[in-house]
Amino acid sequence: MLKIAELRKEIGLKQMDLAKSLNISVKKLGAWEQNRAEPNILDLIKLSDFFGVSIDELVNRTNVVGIVEVKNDLSEEENSLVQSFRKMNSAEKAVLNGYAEMITKTHKGEVENKKFN
Repeated sequence: MLKIAELRKEIGLKQMDLAKSLNISVKKLGAWEQNRAEPNILDLIKLSDFFGVSIDELVNRTNVVGIVEVKNDLSEEENSLVQSFRKMNSAEKAVLNGYAEMITKTHKGEVENKKFN
């Protein structure tokens, strides 16, 4: 069951005004609100953007069991590196991976040499 009517009424909007904002017919909007039809994914995205809610909230999936919380245990420096990496093209990523491999091997070799000295 969609929360379109509830969200629309919360902000005091008429069906006609919402339909116009979404560039859809009032008939289509009415069918969604009365659960006689379901919006496609592109329309769900428009609705969630318009109301400022997630699609999950829009379709009443707020108490879903089994959602995994992802922890970000990276430091600020590590996060910065990840963000920079994501901006690179595949060739740049390959070069960086080569450098990282070389640095870690060099560091590992230094550590092993110190163990034997």
